[in-house]
Amino acid sequence: MTVTADLAITLDGFVAGTDVTVEKPGGDGAEVLFEWIHNLASWRERQGMGGGEENRDSELMREWFDATGAVVMGRTMYDTGEEFWGDNPPFRTPVFVLT
Repeated sequence: MTVTADLAITLDGFVAGTDVTVEKPGGDGAEVLFEWIHNLASWRERQGMGGGEENRDSELMREWFDATGAVVMGRTMYDTGEEFWGDNPPFRTPVFVLT
């Protein structure tokens, strides 16, 4: 079994925007951390959307998606993300929440 960990983080070490609140767990501007992935063809395909950039990043993410059998997350990620994910969470694999 292989375990892989990942984290979206800026080169200067930020994992959230400014002014983090319960209503905005990513803070102001956090969406820019994820623009790169949301624009990839592989991400958009996985979400049932068309279009997107087909490049080396998209190939690498497709390989990563194909190799992912489950997602493990902490309770805070689940609690703060559930509302934003809505009825169609982005994972497309089983999710286990550690509490």
